[in-house]
Amino acid sequence: MTAGAFIIFLNKDEEVMLCLRQDKPLWNLPGGRVESHESPWDAAVREVQEEIGVECGITQLQGVYHKPNQDEVVFMFLANITSGEPKLSIV
Repeated sequence: MTAGAFIIFLNKDEEVMLCLRQDKPLWNLPGGRVESHESPWDAAVREVQEEIGVECGITQLQGVYHKPNQDEVVFMFLANITSGEPKLSIV
């Protein structure tokens, strides 16, 4: 089984930040796969740094979901940007 970890950023108007994937034409929350040596929350923070270039602080676990057709568990976190400005991803 694999695991994914994603961050939900809400602005003051409660709009959600999405990223346009580079590998396929889909919009997605910033995040990605959890590596074998890390926790889901560390993976989410790392993926956000890699994808959009900001540091963030997780404020809450929003949910854990199972995708049985892909044998994957997905962790969703609420977070705030602590430093940096989001930029376009080259990943």
